[in-house]
Amino acid sequence: MSSITINLDNDALTPGARVQAQVSWTLQERADRVAVKLIWYTEGKGTEDLGLIDSEIIEDAGTSGNTVVSLQCPDFPYSFSGTLISLHYAVEAVTEPPQAVQQAPLVIAPNATEIAL
Repeated sequence: MSSITINLDNDALTPGARVQAQVSWTLQERADRVAVKLIWYTEGKGTEDLGLIDSEIIEDAGTSGNTVVSLQCPDFPYSFSGTLISLHYAVEAVTEPPQAVQQAPLVIAPNATEIAL
């Protein structure tokens, strides 16, 4: 079974900070690369959206490996949860070609605290 593990140095950050992610993978088949991405996504009523903020590509990933990446957090928008919609952030690691994917959630907001609406 293929797996990816993501360990964040901090899962609650202020806008503009950098998140450090230690990424480890063990795969059944060789991967050309592992893409590590900082993404945002919405949940709730209506259309769910997804966007890419920053990424780093590990080439020639092979069947196992371990690396640390540093990704730039945006200044805006802030993480929030409301009754109709919520905006979340995550560090996502995915192998290419696809075998495994993993996400580690994080909060990006003033005082490193999600805003409740």
